Amino acid sequence: MKPAPLILITISVLFFNGCASQNADNNSGKYPVIFDSYPQGAALICNGKELGYTPKILYYENDFEGKEVINLSNCSANWVSGARKDYGIVDIKQSPEGAKQVLQRPDFPGYKKDAKFAFKERIKRSMKQQSKSAYQQEKRSEQCFTSYGDRLCL
Repeated sequence: MKPAPLILITISVLFFNGCASQNADNNSGKYPVIFDSYPQGAALICNGKELGYTPKILYYENDFEGKEVINLSNCSANWVSGARKDYGIVDIKQSPEGAKQVLQRPDFPGYKKDAKFAFKERIKRSMKQQSKSAYQQEKRSEQCFTSYGDRLCL
């Protein structure tokens, strides 16, 4: 096989096996995939790297010309009990604006432990969102004064 096609194939395999961004910044034009699980709170691991807890959105480069699917089998949901399940394939044609994959926890000992962890994670997320909202509200009501080039905000 000639070197150029080999390089192209290698790049394609790496790209379509899960090169994704976690940050919502500068993701216009990218393809969002929501990774979720039941119960929520499973660690999302892609290519051996932990990316947070479900639900989690990753943004994939939207360069799917000639492609029909994205293979997400390099990503898995990993519950605190040790239960684990791999994600599957996303049909780009059926979901052109983005996709959501929800994994049901496999039959494995420790469901109660996973459900308890999911509940704690949901509370943490809610508290974080409330804190963020309060901070944004406070910033909107902030008054700033400029005097001789110095800025003072109260």
